Amino acid sequence: MRESPRLLRVRRQPPDDELIDAEQFSFLGLGWTWGLANEAALKLRESAQTWTESYSSMEYRHGPIAIAAKGRVTWQLGDAPAGLREQVEATGARFVESDRDPLAELVRLHALALIRARRLGVDPTIRAH
Repeated sequence: MRESPRLLRVRRQPPDDELIDAEQFSFLGLGWTWGLANEAALKLRESAQTWTESYSSMEYRHGPIAIAAKGRVTWQLGDAPAGLREQVEATGARFVESDRDPLAELVRLHALALIRARRLGVDPTIRAH
């Protein structure tokens, strides 16, 4: 089966094992990217049966950051507030941020969800009814 050129471009920068095997993911956004963070969390939760959360970036730093720890990921969609990266990294959690368009990051997240689901032996197409 031949893969589409778009999928091949995503595969050129595949997620690393630390990202694929993370225990938990918190997706963050500001303004319209907060909705994107909610969607990212839902897709990873549904596709790979993974513990995910989503928050406004400002809300996260004033409470939910308490769940950040080694082996967990905080993924910012769009621009992060000043100092947030340092706050998250101080917990031992991984902070993911990109200069890509936030919608392009959602595509990257979909690739991660598929790879993670396959690694866990989960069928990413099955949804609970």
